[in-house]
Amino acid sequence: MQHSSPHQLASGVTSSGSLVIRITNEARMQRELVLDYLTHSGYIQSAQAFLRDSAVRHIDVDGDEIMDSNSGLGGSGVPEGTVRLAELRNQIRYELLCGRVNEATELIYQHFPGVLPPPPEKSSNTDSKEPATPAQPANTSEYVSVTSIQPLHLLLNLRVQAFIEGCRTVPLEYPPQPKLDEDPNPKTQSSKDQPAETLTTDQQTALLKSAAKLNALIQTLPKGNKEEIQVKERLSMHVNNVIGLIAYRRPETSSLAKYMTQAHREAVADQIDRAILCHSGLPVISRIELYARKAVSAWSFLNEANIKVKPGVPMPPTSKATNTNSKGSNGDISEASGRLVFVSLLLITYLDISAAQFSRVLE
Repeated sequence: MQHSSPHQLASGVTSSGSLVIRITNEARMQRELVLDYLTHSGYIQSAQAFLRDSAVRHIDVDGDEIMDSNSGLGGSGVPEGTVRLAELRNQIRYELLCGRVNEATELIYQHFPGVLPPPPEKSSNTDSKEPATPAQPANTSEYVSVTSIQPLHLLLNLRVQAFIEGCRTVPLEYPPQPKLDEDPNPKTQSSKDQPAETLTTDQQTALLKSAAKLNALIQTLPKGNKEEIQVKERLSMHVNNVIGLIAYRRPETSSLAKYMTQAHREAVADQIDRAILCHSGLPVISRIELYARKAVSAWSFLNEANIKVKPGVPMPPTSKATNTNSKGSNGDISEASGRLVFVSLLLITYLDISAAQFSRVLE
C-alpha cells in the first residue's frame, strides 16, 4: 500500500535556529499508543485482541503464515507480568467500587506491600521475618500524580472509606442493577432493597470506635514543615466531616450525602490505582494522555504568545463561553475534555510523530 508523503512539524527553538522534525512510521506509533492505553487502563483482553488483529503477518514462500514466537508487545501476546499486574489492579479497584474496603486493603498488603504502611502486627515482628523489599517509585519526571501517594495518606483514606461504608443505610450496589418496571405490590420487594431505618447498637458502637481510630491516625501524620501542617489540617477537617455522618439517621439524604455516592468510591479507587502504578515503577497516566496534556499546554502557550501557526494546520476547538472562573465549571471541563480529544486525534491522524520525538519537542 502506498502512503502519502509524511507531514513535518516545525517549531522555533531560538532566534538563531529552528527545530524541524520529520514525522514517520504512523502505523507503528498508532499501535504503540493504543496498546499502551489499553494495558494501562487494564483492558487486557482488548489489548490481546488488538495485538492479534494488528499484528503484521509474514508469509513464507509456500504461502503459509509464519508464527511469531515473540510474546512481547511486538508479538501476539501481552507479557505475563503486565497481565498479572492489570488483573490485580482491576480486582482491587472492583472491591473498592463495591464498598469492600477491607478486602481491597488485604489485597494491597498481600501484593503491593510498599503502597501502605506495614500493619501494627507485622511491624512489631520484624525479627521473625525479613522486611519486604519496598517497590521502586516511578520516575515522576514525566507526570506527577494529582493525588497523594504517601502510604499513611492512602491508609487514612481507606479507613475513612470503610467508615463511610459502615454508616450506609441504603445499599449502593455495584455495578448498578438495571431498573425494572415498578412492582405495584410493595410486599414483593426483597428486604435488601428496603433501607434500614437506623443502625443497630452494635453498629453504632463499632462506628464510634472507628471514629476514635481515625482521630488517632490523624495524630500520627507528620507536621514538621508548613506544607505538612497544612496537609494535616486539611485531612483532619475531612475526617471530622466524615465522622459527622453518624449524627444522621439517613446519611444518604443529609448535607454530607456526597460522601455516600459512587463517585466518592471511584475517587478512592483512582488514588489507590495511581499509587500502585507509581510504586510499581509505571507512569500514572497513559502515554496518549500525557502527550495530549503536553499538546494542550503547547497550544495554550502559542495562543497566549500570539504566535501564528502556518496555514493549513488544524486548530483545537475554542470555547465560546465567557466564564473564566479559575475554580473551573462544567463549561471549562467540557472545553478541556474536548481539547484533549482533539489533540489525541491530532497526534494519531495528522502529526504522525513518534512518542519520544513529541515528548522532546514539548519539554
